[in-house]
This record gives sequence, structure tokens and C-alpha cells, in this order.
Amino acid sequence: MRRGMLLATFFFVLGILVALVQLWFTPWDAAFFLKLELTFAALFLIVLVVNFVIKEHRENEVTKSGENLDD
Repeated sequence: MRRGMLLATFFFVLGILVALVQLWFTPWDAAFFLKLELTFAALFLIVLVVNFVIKEHRENEVTKSGENLDD
């Protein structure tokens, strides 16, 4: 799970850095910049959702097996 959160954080920070570079230096035209930001946002969301689904699945398996249940 840590890898997933690190990857999501990476895409979030990368999107912010690209936005700041675009704000100050304007190296890309508007259409390409929008595509770049939407790509980073989509990757960020995909990593977050997959990470959440994996976490929930693992917790569900632990609950089904009866481990960590208080009597």
C-alpha cells in the first residue's frame, strides 16, 4: 500500500510542478498542457482507486478468515 500512496503522491506533485512551470514559463500550448494535466489527474485517480480496492479486499479477507476479531 505504501507504494501506491507514494505513486499517487508522485503524480499529484508532478501535476503541480507542471502547472507551475506552465504558469511561469509557458513552454507548452494550452491544448497540450490540458492533455498533460488530465493525464496526470487520471493516473493519480487510477492509482488511488486501485490502492483503495486492494486495501479493502485485504481487510475483507482478514475479516472473513476470523483473524483480529474480538470475542
